[in-house]
Amino acid sequence: MRDLLTIIISIFNKESFLEKTLWSVRNLITRDLFEIEIVLIDDGSTDNSYNIASSFDFGDKKNITLIKNESNLGVCKSLNKALKVAKGNYVYFLDADDLVMRLGLVMLYKSIKSYDADMSVGIVQQTDRNLNIMQTFRNIMVDKSEFIDYIQAQNLVDDVLWFRIALSHIGMIFRRDLLESFGGFEQKMSSSQDLYLILNSILNAKRGLSNTNTLVGFYRQSKLNPSSKEDEQSLWVKSLLTGNKIKDYQILQESIKDKISLDQYNRISEITNMLKNISVKYQKK
Repeated sequence: MRDLLTIIISIFNKESFLEKTLWSVRNLITRDLFEIEIVLIDDGSTDNSYNIASSFDFGDKKNITLIKNESNLGVCKSLNKALKVAKGNYVYFLDADDLVMRLGLVMLYKSIKSYDADMSVGIVQQTDRNLNIMQTFRNIMVDKSEFIDYIQAQNLVDDVLWFRIALSHIGMIFRRDLLESFGGFEQKMSSSQDLYLILNSILNAKRGLSNTNTLVGFYRQSKLNPSSKEDEQSLWVKSLLTGNKIKDYQILQESIKDKISLDQYNRISEITNMLKNISVKYQKK
């Protein structure tokens, strides 16, 4: 019996981008290595996103669940809600404005299976809203080995906290039981959910991590919604000024304090203080 891989797509007011995202999922090639389950969750969109998702034809991919939140719960609660519905041995998260490569999941799957790892990571390219490439994220970097055991993985926390590795869930698949071991996304967080998810995954990955030098997907910088003039940088500043970004790092620090070194703990405090100082400077402008 073949493994089942669940693709979870969180949707909120992405009508301008959603169809291309869904086409990238429809065009996925599995080479008969695994089955695909698609779980879409619309978090109370006020545009046409839900209608696009509900009417989309996924072709030969028939195992599809569409959930509609009657009100906006927030991305973390929505993703956890979808995760509870997921039946797959493995889970892949895709944002509603991003794209996954046709063979991206095949390479991640082959990597995670080859090493019986808890998670597998590949390469993500960041683009602008028109898919012009801006930069490449190497989640674990090409100079690392193809398999990183649990002990070695702890060193990756340093790479993350000292910003030597760029992170994106779009380039990763996870064992579902790994995500369930720490409860998935932290629902108190309003941003930085990627950082929480990936650090907790690394710290709980008893089977270790596999690493493939393969382009998995495109992370697209887009506006929050078509009627908003806020780009991602301005949203980041808003998150900073409201205190949400600082609060998120404090939540992260508390969640992993028993699994990290004193230096790593102090590094999160240092980042938090840097964010506070930046916030003060913005407020003075």
